Order: sequence, then C-alpha cells, then structure tokens
Amino acid sequence: MAYSCFEYELKDHVAHISMCRGDAFNTMTKAFWSELPELIDKISDQGKARVIVLSAQG
Repeated sequence: MAYSCFEYELKDHVAHISMCRGDAFNTMTKAFWSELPELIDKISDQGKARVIVLSAQG
C-alpha cells in the first residue's frame, strides 16, 4: 500500500516511519490518523521489527 503521509522502511529489525509532509508541516489530518494505525498493524503483522523509529521530514 502507498501512504500519502508516511514513508516506511524496515532494516535490521528496525522499522523507520517518517512523516513525509514537511511542506504541510506534517499536520495530523484524517489521512494521517487513518494511515498510521494501518502502518503499525502492517509492521506488527510482519513480525520482523523489534523497534519503531518515528521521525519527520521538513
């Protein structure tokens, strides 16, 4: 699934989630709150991440 508010990468058991709407100050829109739990569920279901790092661009 493509996300409009986030970029996601899993590397060495670390899930990196980056808020990618720096031009809009990474505002927490309806899309943000819809995508975030979906992304967290995806990471959990994969069972490969030991930690999640949340960061922001911009």
